[in-house]
Amino acid sequence: MYHGLPMRLILLTIAVLWVASAKVNATESIIFDGGGYTVSILVGLADKPSVAQVRFNAPDAKEWITLPRELLRTEKFDMNKRVLLMHFSSQSRPDLPASFSLSVKKESAVLSIGGKKIKGDMDWGM
Repeated sequence: MYHGLPMRLILLTIAVLWVASAKVNATESIIFDGGGYTVSILVGLADKPSVAQVRFNAPDAKEWITLPRELLRTEKFDMNKRVLLMHFSSQSRPDLPASFSLSVKKESAVLSIGGKKIKGDMDWGM
């Protein structure tokens, strides 16, 4: 009478774990590093990859700044091709970094900030 119960329980557990694992990678991060600047981008992967949150650290800064989403504009973002073009507008707020653009192709990236173009690396190593 109980012979089939353990096998059903095992199959049910496997099915639940398989379905849950499809949602496990809900967020990942990619990181720009160059010229003392670091930009950490949290990627949401629920339906399709999107920029969920951006944290910014300038040279010699003691703390990370989480940038307000409403001031970010993602022009291009393709995880498969490893392409990103993102703009941040600080709107002259003194508590935020200067406006910048981040352009990425594969592992090469350029951060344009304060009239400078800073070359750096992009770590897609999620």
